[in-house]
Amino acid sequence: MAERPIERLERPYIEKAVKVMSRLVDKDGFVIKVSEPDLPFPKVELEYLAEKLREHIPVSVIPEISPKGFLEEVVDAIRTFVSRFCRQLKGNTLRGYMYEEKYGIYSCYHPATGNFYMVLDDERDWSYNSSEIRFYTTRSYPEAEREYKKLLEEMKGGKEWLEEY
Repeated sequence: MAERPIERLERPYIEKAVKVMSRLVDKDGFVIKVSEPDLPFPKVELEYLAEKLREHIPVSVIPEISPKGFLEEVVDAIRTFVSRFCRQLKGNTLRGYMYEEKYGIYSCYHPATGNFYMVLDDERDWSYNSSEIRFYTTRSYPEAEREYKKLLEEMKGGKEWLEEY
């Protein structure tokens, strides 16, 4: 069967998403923030997050670009992977004016990553043109449940989940 034009256009994004996630699975948790420098996240923080992620994602997957550009590409790859290869098991989506937050436990599979669970907290704030993704990957559902409970506790005002530093 012939490939549809849309599928041909999506292929590079999907391939990049798989390459990025295959390097981040089994590495515990990550916090990724994207914004204009100092609006709302400090430039030094964005540079630090990009440097930590670059330890896992080589230039062959995402070329050498600005820290903001690199973080944007990683976030886009994660969102693409989740939308194509993951199924939400628990969670919700909160929406407000110019704001959206998706959180939950996802079951994910791709031949390059195998089966794994992801606890995800994905926030977007269009008033600041910023986003923050925090996620934790594991092969164990009970471990994913424990991390999800920590996320829910934080949302109720408890201890921060996946502290950055």
